[in-house]
Amino acid sequence: MAAQQGYFDTLKSVAGKVFTYLASIKLTGTDGKTLTVSDNTTLAGPASETIAGPIEIATNAEAIAGTDTERATTSANLTARLAEPGAIGKTTPSEGQFSPVISRGPAAVTSGFTGTVTAAASTTVTFSVAADAVLAGYHATSPILGTTLISNALTRYIVSWNSATECVVDSAVTWEGTAITSTQFPVAVFVNSSGVAKGWMLASGNVYFVDKVGIGTTVQAVQLQVESAANVPTVKVISLSGNHDAAMTIENQNAGTYSSGLTIDLPNIAHANGRLLDVSSNGVRRFFVGGDGSVGIGMTPTVQFELSGSIGQKASGTTWSNPSDSRLKKDIKLADLNRCWEIVKSIPLKRYTLRDDVFGAKQAEDRSKLGWIAEDVKPFFAKATPMVTFTLPTEIPDGEAECQEQDFEIMKVETSVIEIIDGKPVLIKKMEKRKEMLFSDVEVKDEQGNVLFANGKPLIHRVPRMVTKTRPKFRREVIEDCLTLDADQIYAAMYGCIQLLMEKVELLESKTTK
Repeated sequence: MAAQQGYFDTLKSVAGKVFTYLASIKLTGTDGKTLTVSDNTTLAGPASETIAGPIEIATNAEAIAGTDTERATTSANLTARLAEPGAIGKTTPSEGQFSPVISRGPAAVTSGFTGTVTAAASTTVTFSVAADAVLAGYHATSPILGTTLISNALTRYIVSWNSATECVVDSAVTWEGTAITSTQFPVAVFVNSSGVAKGWMLASGNVYFVDKVGIGTTVQAVQLQVESAANVPTVKVISLSGNHDAAMTIENQNAGTYSSGLTIDLPNIAHANGRLLDVSSNGVRRFFVGGDGSVGIGMTPTVQFELSGSIGQKASGTTWSNPSDSRLKKDIKLADLNRCWEIVKSIPLKRYTLRDDVFGAKQAEDRSKLGWIAEDVKPFFAKATPMVTFTLPTEIPDGEAECQEQDFEIMKVETSVIEIIDGKPVLIKKMEKRKEMLFSDVEVKDEQGNVLFANGKPLIHRVPRMVTKTRPKFRREVIEDCLTLDADQIYAAMYGCIQLLMEKVELLESKTTK
């Protein structure tokens, strides 16, 4: 037994050896620790994956190194290992393929409700039973937001909680003690560093954000701020709505004195060729506001305000009112009626036909008219015939020209739209063509022409893929000194003639009565 005792002078055994003792033996190690072995006690060598036995505990440094195969780790070693900075596992590859993360929201709760909900055309909803509010996400310290709440076939989303039985939903609703049909928690909730919910993804797939959102920018001055690269439209709205649904609706429910519906501020567009607003349908321009403030209805304006047709309508009257208070004028005196007579007598009234290449049929259905010619009026009312630049609408072929355009592909996309057929909603699948703009991934360089790197790889930026194309070239006839006519002075002169005629008639009548 003495030889066998020698194996345990330091409370260690020879690896792989197993010793069986038939008597009670007390072993004392060099560190002062003792071990008592009773009859028929079996002692194994160092523990392994297949042998039970004593084993040494690893230090934190050994656990962090992760290479030791003989020492055991504890929960403290694991904490130290996880706190160690560095790549995950310290062997994470620079590239890899990973399956996308799929998050499925909780199933809808459709039973277990014992009370009702009440809301009087308001966003505040009251639960008659506190337990139902819990099923809808209420918690004293960590309430769930974004819960889908359905009652009486109306769906609302909980955005905040006022109390254990009262919540606020996204839009006003009227529930008069109606039963709860179902509740469903959101798929995900976005929480800031202070633990405050700032957004959530609803079970329906819709995303709700409490604060500002930026797309293409980290600076948001408004609720939604979108920035895009050069030569790329910032926002594009494609609607698959029904016949009476708008592609986009702007609604301001603020009843304040200075509420606005739509504000357009384009500080770098100040030229007539620029476009503040350009509205078209079926390929025809319907409403246009140029960069210089000129407005065209049905056309691109050539003056400050221009209509494509000759018909306009007011609720009453045929003329527009203008400020005419005497306090706004000076040097007021009676007109020279004889001069009015001479002007009307001198300006010829003519009949003319509008040119087809200048005025279309929709602009003027009556092609032949009675009126005045600006050149005839100018000697008498020079200020009533201002000169403008007039561009004729007809495009004249002028050869071909090369131009740079962003390349694109026509993609066939399957879309689904719900249509009402025979009074029933039917999901119809359609194939439609969409123009997909193309981009190229280009290496980013500094001002010296050196390629920039990020994480050991060249920094890449998407750039519109431009191609050279040959397009037909057109020109339009431009009249730089086109005369216009403000006929108000002629009408005023005609009124003077009428007054003069009235005086002459009265004079004749006085003579005939004597």
